[in-house]
Amino acid sequence: MQNLDDIKRRIKSIKEIRHITKAMSMLSTIRFKQAERRIEQARPFAKSISEVLVDIARLAGEGHHPLMAVRTGGRSAIVLFTSDRGLCGPFNDDVIRLAFDYISENALSGNVDFLVVGKVGRDALLSKGFQPLEEYLRPGKRPTFALATRIAADVMKLFLEEKIDQALLVYSRFYSSFEQRPRVFRLLPMIPLEDGQENRGASREGTCLFEPSEESILGHLVPRYVETEIYRALLESYAGEQAARLTAMSAATDNADRMIRELTLLYNRSRQSEITEELAEIIGGSEALLEEGLR
Repeated sequence: MQNLDDIKRRIKSIKEIRHITKAMSMLSTIRFKQAERRIEQARPFAKSISEVLVDIARLAGEGHHPLMAVRTGGRSAIVLFTSDRGLCGPFNDDVIRLAFDYISENALSGNVDFLVVGKVGRDALLSKGFQPLEEYLRPGKRPTFALATRIAADVMKLFLEEKIDQALLVYSRFYSSFEQRPRVFRLLPMIPLEDGQENRGASREGTCLFEPSEESILGHLVPRYVETEIYRALLESYAGEQAARLTAMSAATDNADRMIRELTLLYNRSRQSEITEELAEIIGGSEALLEEGLR
């Protein structure tokens, strides 16, 4: 039989933990709903700017913007998106694992630089011997377009100075509250042409007039495209983080409820056994006194 005081202490400590996990679950629910709305608002804009840029680039042809330049050399920059805190299940581990799997599969070891969003990713990189070029923390714990602009400026500067030959985003794409999938997205060089689509651009060549020029229009749109894709990655990652934390904290709360029920049952049984034992001792003592009096 377990000590009743020990069981009571365990029940009390689990109840305290349950209060924390319940509060975190409720907070993640609010943040998740807000992040979900922001993604719904941002995705159409990101899709539209991408489609417009693809069409203009097809008509204008290649080589009209330095961020579209395809180079050899293989030096890559990976922008890794993680959270600043844990307690969100395998969310961060999946993204970090995908980044290093990509490095291994493409033989980029020793030829890659990291820009990292989030403390968890920074700590993981340092533990693996990688020193990030830049580390970004979300102001107010939420993604902002100002942060996306700052990251985009750093990435574009590295590419334009030819310190890297390609830039990749590695983040968790948000699908639903129960599904987030890590993905690798090539950000730079921006190559909008896809196989089988060249004829579409060729047939419309010369039918459009660019004012003031193709270079000027692409010079404005391409940086906006880079900023928008990074902002979308920030939103997707943040929503996935909140969904993963919501799932993890809800599961932890359910486990705490189950443990409290089991320990309460154990406490009641132990208490009942203790009372039964005490009654047996009292009855035994009474019978002994009665026998002693009859003598």
